[in-house]
Amino acid sequence: MTTLCIEIDAVGARRTRGDTVVESIDWNELGEVAVVTTDAGPFAEDVFYMFSAVDGGHGCVIPTALTMAGSSASCRHCPASTTKPSFKP
Repeated sequence: MTTLCIEIDAVGARRTRGDTVVESIDWNELGEVAVVTTDAGPFAEDVFYMFSAVDGGHGCVIPTALTMAGSSASCRHCPASTTKPSFKP
């Protein structure tokens, strides 16, 4: 099984699976940030951060389960990590 990782840094946000970028967005392309919920909880992921580009052509969805431990303004966050991205405008 390949590890799903989230990277959030000064450049943007990326969701990767192994060495493959699944989704990404640079902050200079950001047009909208949304929080989306589903009725899948409480025992399944049901809250997601959605970062969408101004052109609407791409973006990055980050499950909140990958952001729940510790805190850091910039990090590489994997499930075993103890850091958490901090979302600052």
